[in-house]
Amino acid sequence: MQKGINVKSVKNYYDMVDKVDGVILSDFHSTGWWPQLSKPYLETGMPTLINRPFALSIKEAKEMIERSKKYNAPILVPSSDEMMLETMKAHYKLQKKLDEGAKILGAMGAEPCGDYPTHGIHSIYNLYTILEPNVIAAALHADKWWKWGAQGALMDWRVKGKNDNPDYYVNIRMSRALKNTNGMVMILTDQGRIIVDNDHVGDMFTRYRNMFLPTCIEFQRMVETHKQPQSYEHILGETRTFLTGFYSHLEKNGCMVGCNDVPENWRTPEVMPDRIPNDIFK
Repeated sequence: MQKGINVKSVKNYYDMVDKVDGVILSDFHSTGWWPQLSKPYLETGMPTLINRPFALSIKEAKEMIERSKKYNAPILVPSSDEMMLETMKAHYKLQKKLDEGAKILGAMGAEPCGDYPTHGIHSIYNLYTILEPNVIAAALHADKWWKWGAQGALMDWRVKGKNDNPDYYVNIRMSRALKNTNGMVMILTDQGRIIVDNDHVGDMFTRYRNMFLPTCIEFQRMVETHKQPQSYEHILGETRTFLTGFYSHLEKNGCMVGCNDVPENWRTPEVMPDRIPNDIFK
């Protein structure tokens, strides 16, 4: 592969430090090692893309965030869905309605997916980007967390309303049974609906182009400007909501759990816990 694209390989993982402009940590199955894998690059101030779900515990999420802050190393934690133009348009439309006095009544999403952590998370990030919510509690009802059946999962949030907006609820359907759709998001306000329908972005190739290209452009912009496009509060909020759903499903039988009630050192299971040998780290 290195010959085909004319790049040099290095002997040790740490040997890339100071030899590249930015780093992309993309392999979901290595999420459990993001703190170690990102450490040498964040400590040199290097822009780093850290793929969803970012961290397997709040403790690890805060560790990477504090390291990013300390060394002025911008990070990007994307879901391809949340970077789409359609999502940005929905966010703009919602903010315009809110500025005109509208109130959010609720929201819902649907995501075709076969598990919670790799693809079910897309709707979480998508809705989080549009709503900018203060999620105070979450619940996840699922038959499994990895490679589930057609029934899939149902996730609920309780969101604390901002200003004079009452609290409202968000519902997300995640299922393999949604195979005839590319997913959707609907925001309900007292001044009408806002819909993100991924079926309208074209065939699968077009959809992937519309999803991944904006993410690549956003990362390139971050590398060039050294400015972080997401706030740390946004990154931690998405991660905490995701982990609260996991905690609800695995520890509380799907009951609603306060986001601040999840222990910071509680860690989600891993699909491939022995994927990376620890001896590659110094």
